[in-house]
Amino acid sequence: MQTISSRQKHRELFWRKGEGASLYVVRIVAATVVMLVAFPVLLGWMLPETVRFVPAEWMAMKANTALLILMSLGSLLATERSRSNWMKLVGVVLGLAVFVLAGVTALQYADIHLFEVNTILAPDPYGRVPGRPSLQASIGFLLMGVALCTLGGRARRTLLVADGMAMLLILFLLSFVGSIFFTTEGSPGWSLKHQLAPETFLCLCLLTGLVVLRRTEPGGIFRIFREGGIGGKTARLAGPAAIIFPFVLSGLRAVMMRFHLLAANYAIAFAPAVTAVLALLFVMLLARRNSDLETALHDLSLRDELTGVYNRRGFHLLAEQAFREAMRASSGFSVVFVDVDDLKIINDTAGHDDGSRLLQRMAKELHHAFRLTDIVGRVGGDEFLVAAKATQGEVLHAIQRLHDATSVKLDEEFPLRFSYGIASLETADDTLTDLIQQADARMYETKRRRKG
Repeated sequence: MQTISSRQKHRELFWRKGEGASLYVVRIVAATVVMLVAFPVLLGWMLPETVRFVPAEWMAMKANTALLILMSLGSLLATERSRSNWMKLVGVVLGLAVFVLAGVTALQYADIHLFEVNTILAPDPYGRVPGRPSLQASIGFLLMGVALCTLGGRARRTLLVADGMAMLLILFLLSFVGSIFFTTEGSPGWSLKHQLAPETFLCLCLLTGLVVLRRTEPGGIFRIFREGGIGGKTARLAGPAAIIFPFVLSGLRAVMMRFHLLAANYAIAFAPAVTAVLALLFVMLLARRNSDLETALHDLSLRDELTGVYNRRGFHLLAEQAFREAMRASSGFSVVFVDVDDLKIINDTAGHDDGSRLLQRMAKELHHAFRLTDIVGRVGGDEFLVAAKATQGEVLHAIQRLHDATSVKLDEEFPLRFSYGIASLETADDTLTDLIQQADARMYETKRRRKG
């Protein structure tokens, strides 16, 4: 019987639970757009009678370029979450074919002609070198071929190569976008005869996006963008901004220089100033978001989800600090143990929803009866603790307010009744644990007397 490795099980579990519907739609749309662009172009080159159905601008893409795009897409589809070793082999072979074809074309620009591939699919009556893709297209698909050959691997080094190729593809595409800005500003940029056709550039961007999405799986360098914690949210916020900001500023500077809104020296000085201000603003927003997330995470770990008061861990942490402060100041300190009466009966007869509402009301009334500085926590199913920097007499006044609030006749099927016990700091040998145990014992004594 064939066994499945733990890594493979983890990966399959990730894809079942981690990939949302929106991301699945993105993958389908990207693959569909690539197919709808490249396949008609390839068909138009191979069958000239069909060229009238293809937009004339699209035919700037060469037949070999369209073939490289379709083979790249086929490799991605063959290796993506495929359990068949044959399909993975097909994907690797297609990736290797992309690498070889792009490599042979790139070598031609260095006057190294291994064998003729330019017009192997279709004749090309246009262009100085018929059928040959641009240098930029060759470089892009050379990187794409290496990425495709390594995406389906399992070895750590192989996956690191895939991550590196994905980063190089992003760098290549951003460099191409940057060259357009430089040309706009009057710098030479890349020669137009070596530029990528817009349709080729679009397909390369979509294929690179699919490669990056593949490397968001467990173990990939881009997995942080899929995680739901603070790191994932920060990456999804900071990543697009880090890419967009430089090009927005370059475009703004180009517009000011082109329309003579500012002199060239002022426009050049304006860009770094705006960069500094935007970077400062972005850092402030990012820091604030992280602070909010950290606060939410802290509250989640210290607070009871049902009632909103502190949980056992949160209560003991803050009550211990308040107890030490009271000991140093030789001031009053008391602990109140409160138990909601008949909660089990209510849960059994009416349901847990009514019991939960009763607990929520108890937490609310405790907050109203005691001071804002007092620490209220839920330490059990129906048990609450209050730590107050107050004497026993002051705490009794708060208990009386609690009795008055809960004895008000409301149109409720189950009135809120409770038992309580109080323990106050008396000697220097007392500890917080001692006070909690004393208050607990006195609360149960009160409950026994009431039942008796």
